[in-house]
Amino acid sequence: MIQNLQVEVATISPKDDIEIIKTTTNTITATISSNIDEDINILSKKMAKRVVTFQPRSSQLDRETLEIQQDSFRGFFTLFWIGMAFYILQTGAKNFVSAGVLFNLSFFRLFSQDASGLILSDACMIGSMFFAVFLQKLISKELIRWKYVGMIIQHIYQILFLFVPIYWTFLKNWPWVQSGFFVLHTISMLMKLHSYSFYNGELSEWALRLKSLKRDYFTLIGESKKSDEIEGYLNSPAGNIRYSDNITIMNFIDFLLVPTLVYELEYPRTDNTTWEEFARKWNKPVHHFLLRHVYHFSIESYKLSKRDATFMTFFLSSLIHELVMVVVSKKFRMYLFCFQMLQLPLIALSKLPLMKDKKWFGNGFFWFGLFLGPPILGILYCREVFMQ
Repeated sequence: MIQNLQVEVATISPKDDIEIIKTTTNTITATISSNIDEDINILSKKMAKRVVTFQPRSSQLDRETLEIQQDSFRGFFTLFWIGMAFYILQTGAKNFVSAGVLFNLSFFRLFSQDASGLILSDACMIGSMFFAVFLQKLISKELIRWKYVGMIIQHIYQILFLFVPIYWTFLKNWPWVQSGFFVLHTISMLMKLHSYSFYNGELSEWALRLKSLKRDYFTLIGESKKSDEIEGYLNSPAGNIRYSDNITIMNFIDFLLVPTLVYELEYPRTDNTTWEEFARKWNKPVHHFLLRHVYHFSIESYKLSKRDATFMTFFLSSLIHELVMVVVSKKFRMYLFCFQMLQLPLIALSKLPLMKDKKWFGNGFFWFGLFLGPPILGILYCREVFMQ
C-alpha cells in the first residue's frame, strides 16, 4: 500500500505540484478571510450593544414644552411650588409651637455623628478602586490574560469590595443615615468598578484576537484593505483615544467623576448640562448599567432567553435594594425584594390582550401602586427599626 502511494506521488509532475500548492494556499486564505469576516461581524454586534444611544422623548410636563406650547398643564408647576411653600411654613409653625424653634435640626445632628470616620472610610473605599487600574495594566501588557485569570481576580476583589464596607458599617454601629450613605456609595462605585474592568477586559481579549488574525491575514494574503476596519474597533467613537492608551490613572479618575456607571473609552463634552437635566435623568445610569452588564451579558454569555434575562435583571436589582435595607434596618425581612419582584407578573398581566386596550386602567393602577407601595414599605421597615 505504501509502495503504491510512493509510486503515485513520484509520478506527479512539477507543474501539478505547483497547482496543488496554489490550491492549498487559496483554501487556507479563504478560510482565514472567512474567520476574519466572522470575527468582525461578531465584534460589530458586541460594539453596537456597548454604545448607549439616547432618544429624546419630551413630556407634556417638561418646562420647555409648557413654555413653547403654552399648555394648560403649566399650572401644575405653580401648584407644586405653592404646596411646597405651604408645607414648609406649616412645618415651621408646628415646630415653633411644640419646641420653640422653627426647624428641628435633629436629623442634621444625626448625620454629623462620626462624620470624620465616615469621610475617612469613604476615602479608603474610593482609594481601593485603583487596584482595577493596576490589574488592567497587567492585562494590557499581556502579563496575564483576562480570561480566565483576570476575571477570577476581579470577581474576588469585587466580593471583598462589597462585603468589607458592609461589615465595617456593622462594626462601627453607625446610625441609619451613615450606614445607608456608605453602602449606597459603595454599591454605585462597585458598578463603576465592574463596568471599567469588564469593558477593558473584553477589549483586551479582542485586541489579542484581532492581533492574531491581522498577522495571519497579512502574512498569507499580503493585503491591507481591512486594516482600518480591524484597528477601528479598539478606538473610541470620536477616535481620540485607543485601547490600551486609556489604562491610566487620569482616565480612571475622569470616569469616577463622570455621572455614569457605564464605562466608555471617552465621553462627549458639553457646556449646556444643567442641574435641571440631571434631576430628570438621575435614574438613567443604573438602567444603562443593568442593560449592558446584566441583561445583554446574560443573553450573550449564558445564552439566556430575553424572558430569563429580564428575570435575572429584576432579581439582581431586587437583591441589591434589599441589601441596602438590611444594612439600614439591621433586619432581614425581604419586604422590598418581594414588592419589586411583583413587577414581573404585573408586566406579564399588562401584555394580555384583555389589558392592552385598557391603557387607562394600567395608568390608574400605576398611580395606585405609587401612592400605596412606598408608604407600606416605609411603615414595614420603620416598624422593624423602632421595635429594636
